[in-house]
Amino acid sequence: MAKRAGFYLSLLNFIFFVAGAAAAAVAGLLMDGNREYGALLGGGMFTLPLIVLFVGMGLLLLALLAWIGVLHASTCLLYTYAGLQLAAVATEIVVVTLVLVYKERTEKAVQRAMTGVFRSYGHEDNVAVTFSLDRAQHKLQCCGVLSFVEWGNTTFGAEYGVPDGCCRTLTEGCGQGILLRPEFSAKQAVHSRGCYTTVRGQVERGVSAIIAMVVIFVFAQFMCAYYAFSAARKLKMTVAPAP
Repeated sequence: MAKRAGFYLSLLNFIFFVAGAAAAAVAGLLMDGNREYGALLGGGMFTLPLIVLFVGMGLLLLALLAWIGVLHASTCLLYTYAGLQLAAVATEIVVVTLVLVYKERTEKAVQRAMTGVFRSYGHEDNVAVTFSLDRAQHKLQCCGVLSFVEWGNTTFGAEYGVPDGCCRTLTEGCGQGILLRPEFSAKQAVHSRGCYTTVRGQVERGVSAIIAMVVIFVFAQFMCAYYAFSAARKLKMTVAPAP
């Protein structure tokens, strides 16, 4: 039974290892200054790319811990692994519950983070952010956090207008003076929809798939914890001295 549980545990953790490597790769792409989501959500200390990176590294380390425990038939490592998996599941459930309960606050926090990123646009010490936001807004066909008129509340917007990346037809200087035009004329020249609204819409369209993936992931974690406990218990019974 211990060997069977160890085999299933190793197999499941191969999946977790691949998922962790994929998450780390995604984090790298998000951190790349040329990626739109990384540009929009890359402000602050705990950014989306860093969170994804930490999750990926955590999955990799858990998979390695399980493999070492199985390879060395270590009940201590297997019990530790199972406990960490259950703790991770509990944390995920709490986080998802808090996000759902405080949905409005969560959305406001994301909007504030995005606003902080947008306000750094055009600064001489943030050339990479400026380039990335131009690319992001043009590719996602959005402008500002909730609306293009928000650029009027920034230092860059007050002096210039909107970033060139907001323009429907991207050319150098195309965003200059846009905020001085009548609203109808401005909307003809730039994307009027906010980037937060655009990103949220894309996430909501895939919400069913996201929920399914989360459920499968949590179930897999429970199974890993079960097999780890089972293998550790059988190993403990095997090495226990006869009465």
